[in-house]
Amino acid sequence: MSGPSDHLSGIVRGLSQAVVAFDRAGSAIAWNDAAQTVFGELAAPGAAPTVEALAGDEGEARRVFDAALGGGTGQVALGSGRGAVDCLPTRDAAGAVIGVHWVAAPPLASNTVGGPDTAADTEAADVRRRLDLLSDALNTMDDALSIYDGDDRFVFGNESFFRMYPFLRERGDIVGHGFEELLRFSLARDLSLTEEEREHYVQRRLEARRNGAPIPERQVPDGTWYLVKETYSPNGLTVTTRLDITARKQTELTLAATTTVLQVILDTMPNPLIAFDKDNYLVAWNRGFEALVELSPGDLTVGRPLVGVAKDIIRRVPSTESGIKRMFRAIARRGGVEFEWEREGSEIYQVIGRPMPD
Repeated sequence: MSGPSDHLSGIVRGLSQAVVAFDRAGSAIAWNDAAQTVFGELAAPGAAPTVEALAGDEGEARRVFDAALGGGTGQVALGSGRGAVDCLPTRDAAGAVIGVHWVAAPPLASNTVGGPDTAADTEAADVRRRLDLLSDALNTMDDALSIYDGDDRFVFGNESFFRMYPFLRERGDIVGHGFEELLRFSLARDLSLTEEEREHYVQRRLEARRNGAPIPERQVPDGTWYLVKETYSPNGLTVTTRLDITARKQTELTLAATTTVLQVILDTMPNPLIAFDKDNYLVAWNRGFEALVELSPGDLTVGRPLVGVAKDIIRRVPSTESGIKRMFRAIARRGGVEFEWEREGSEIYQVIGRPMPD
């Protein structure tokens, strides 16, 4: 490969690929041996050929070239039946576009029919085939998936990822861009956040990424809820999946709202009330019951076992030993009960317990 090596950062070096690098003005500055087979003009003496000289349509070649300088990608037709090449931006280590490169597959050797001419080409073609299959498989996933390398730079995103973040696709080629850069770019579009909130989220997200900590569920401006999960491969890749949990969150919010309404109704009832599920775990009570047995709200929690609740009540209100302890026994065996309980020689309560249908 001739030419300055710093202009070749990020260029694909597959053995079966022809590569030509151009500076920002459009002059060829470096190429490999395979490129000389595809672009005969490269071997010609004199000044370095330009984008226009190597293409079939000069105007179209310059248009695609300028788009690549802006971070885009495209294809350039070579003319004379030589097919087309991919036109891609060349970036330095910081991600800045420093030029453009063309990538093309070289023609097959003349002594072969329908296949590569070397073992290396066969291996490279097989690798490309497997990568294409893997890419197709990842693109069929409903979950958004992205992959970053060991330096936390973007490597791959499936179709669901770019549907979730269409502005990243519109930005152009983001391969090689850092995670923090793309995160800040995405958050800048969320007008519901203040600058302080954005910065807080960025720092919290980066810390979770460094430490492998769980990531909180997040709601984006369109109302969608996502659960983000990250896994790390032995070779340093970070694989991030974003699961759409909107339906689940809506169910949870509806249940929470319903529970709140029901609790308000229970608290307005004059009679003390307590309820356990079929496995004898506490599910509901009202303020009247708290006052009756002299327990604070902190002593009664959803999911607490019947045994623990009964012991606390008996310990605090000794008169229950011969009173509503009978009710707790009926609850334990899921049976009905009805009796009068005289509390400390004054108040008399009618205690009624009924099993509820499953």
